[in-house]
Amino acid sequence: MTGPRDTSALARLASAYGVQRSYLSDRGRIRRVSDAVVREVLEAMGVAARTKADIERALAQAPSPQPDRMVAPAGLKCFLPGWLERDRAWGITCQLYGLRSARNHGIGDFEDLARLAEIAAQDGADFVGVNPLHALFSADPDRCSPFSPSSRRFLNPLYIAIDRVPGLSTPPDFRPEVVSSLRAGQSVDYRAVADFKFRVLRRAWPNFKNEKSVSDFNAFVREGSEMLWAHACFEALSHHMVDQGKGAGWHRWPGPFQAADSAAVTAFAQDHEADIRFHLWLQWIADTQLAEAMRRAGFAERFAYGSWAIPEDFLDKARAYEERNRMRQPARLVLMSSLGLDQMGESEGATWLDRQLVAERPEPLRAGGFGRDAEDAIERRRRWLLTQGLAKERDGRTVYQRNLLTELRRRELSGAADRLSKELGKPFAAPLDGERIEGIYRRPLRLASGKFAVIEKSKEFTLVPWRVALERQRGKIVSGIVRGPSASFDFAKKRGIGIG
Repeated sequence: MTGPRDTSALARLASAYGVQRSYLSDRGRIRRVSDAVVREVLEAMGVAARTKADIERALAQAPSPQPDRMVAPAGLKCFLPGWLERDRAWGITCQLYGLRSARNHGIGDFEDLARLAEIAAQDGADFVGVNPLHALFSADPDRCSPFSPSSRRFLNPLYIAIDRVPGLSTPPDFRPEVVSSLRAGQSVDYRAVADFKFRVLRRAWPNFKNEKSVSDFNAFVREGSEMLWAHACFEALSHHMVDQGKGAGWHRWPGPFQAADSAAVTAFAQDHEADIRFHLWLQWIADTQLAEAMRRAGFAERFAYGSWAIPEDFLDKARAYEERNRMRQPARLVLMSSLGLDQMGESEGATWLDRQLVAERPEPLRAGGFGRDAEDAIERRRRWLLTQGLAKERDGRTVYQRNLLTELRRRELSGAADRLSKELGKPFAAPLDGERIEGIYRRPLRLASGKFAVIEKSKEFTLVPWRVALERQRGKIVSGIVRGPSASFDFAKKRGIGIG
């Protein structure tokens, strides 16, 4: 790090506890950490640093500054897989983006990886190591560090081998010299590669009609659940924001779009479902191609007639894989609604029935049992929305009010606030977006539209989105910031007695 040394009391305290005041960004620039963030980090470590007096007391008790080097604690060592403990092994490591071939499009891709694995296997290699393949920020290709992803759960679509995408045909304006120029550079031209690949993939997406492939894609989306959908929504929104001159990351987006569960993001998702499904499709293609590369690396072999040749150690590998998955993402239930079907029919709030009604592709329901009951409830809800003026019938179909879910949430919250006002004897003050809220947390309030926290002040009360951490603070003063339909809280720590 360059620049003058900071000798302030806060800097000395941060140094004593190993808190860095600056860092080198993925763009190669020195970034200074604000004093406010340093104070918050120290507070999280149990070191009081709010005031000058706090800092002076903490300095008197602080450990001596440690040398600027990393030392592993005694007895600890790096993870060693079981198969490597049994015998020696060798392999090849590579930066996938740096692989060159006569067929790729300016960046190494999953087909290159598969071919490298085949070459290595022929010479007896035990493994091929690669750089992180995580999703980056496809709307801003220059943010290309594999160590600064937007998500570590999903893949970077730039690694898709576009000449291996089923049904993809050569664009009518394709010029061989364009691809040649992409391959010719000494380094990857990420922006040019991304522009070319996304142009080709966007043209291929509407032609994605193969029945078997569509079935596999839909199964992939279902298995990915809301996490996969949220990532695809982020990608679509990121491209939209960049087109408007804003950043690819959410920190530079307007306030209402900075929370994944906000009304603004929900409305965007409804209006841009085709874009979101395009990014879901990219993840499916990437996942499929990576799986194919793994197959060609020798994990298993599939014959043309549909049967598989399984290696002897396949079950051991499968058990280890499942165990890792259980540890990383154990099975869980998702609460779709706190109300029963009979209660949702005439609820003032936004219910699961409403989400089914406005979704372009609603959740599939079985013909009998609960599925039949749910279909009946959806029809009752549709008729109720018509009577409320929230929907109209036009040309034999039902057209719902724009931002229906947002309007239902507003109505329900308004009614709940009126009832609480009579109970508490105080007026309701609706929180403003970005406003800091402070008061006593009294209790949770469960509504059809979600769960809210009742925050009571001296002369009024407000309702903010509930968080589970609030339950440990019931009856205590809490403070937080409201951003759309979400809120973040910080809780004061009890101070110990300082010894001077």
